[in-house]
Amino acid sequence: MIDRDYIERLLRRYETRADVAARNYQETGEQAHYRKSYEAEIIADALRYQLSHDAENAERLAFRSQIMIWASRAECGEYKGNDKLVDAVLAYAKAMKLLEDKGRIEELKERRDDD
Repeated sequence: MIDRDYIERLLRRYETRADVAARNYQETGEQAHYRKSYEAEIIADALRYQLSHDAENAERLAFRSQIMIWASRAECGEYKGNDKLVDAVLAYAKAMKLLEDKGRIEELKERRDDD
């Protein structure tokens, strides 16, 4: 994976190139400057997308990790007496395929109901 700082440096470089080329196009009207501006802006947009995508992935990973922790605790019976929380966590974990054995969820609910 490419370092975030490196992507940010590339982004600044391509934004600068796009600005300079756009300014040159305004001054001269030459299509070559317009093309350079357009190409640099496309690359800058792709780099911006990559930066935002990385941030979203990190948040999603942290959220999934927390759900996995809660699901494993619910499996062990740590949340006794809080049935709604257990049901919600286990249902989410099942839907996101965070628990490997799907039949285990039903077994845990039955065992909890027996207690």
